Amino acid sequence: MLKTNQKARQNPKALAQPDAYKRGLVNSLTGNLQRFGFEKVARVETLQEIIDEMRKTVARRKFRLYRGQLIATIGHIVLE
Repeated sequence: MLKTNQKARQNPKALAQPDAYKRGLVNSLTGNLQRFGFEKVARVETLQEIIDEMRKTVARRKFRLYRGQLIATIGHIVLE
């Protein structure tokens, strides 16, 4: 219906309807799987994602350090 009907694509109610139908099914299926001992599998990060996150953290720390030194320098100049 959404693929062929252009008006339905622009209608929020029509867009929400398939999600509403799926939600009950997914919740029921999830509940039944949990009863039998199946749990959600945690998302596994790739090594590249871990390295990228570490690089971002280091870059943020360096920026904070630089910004702190810059503010201290400016404050020192203003105080003199």
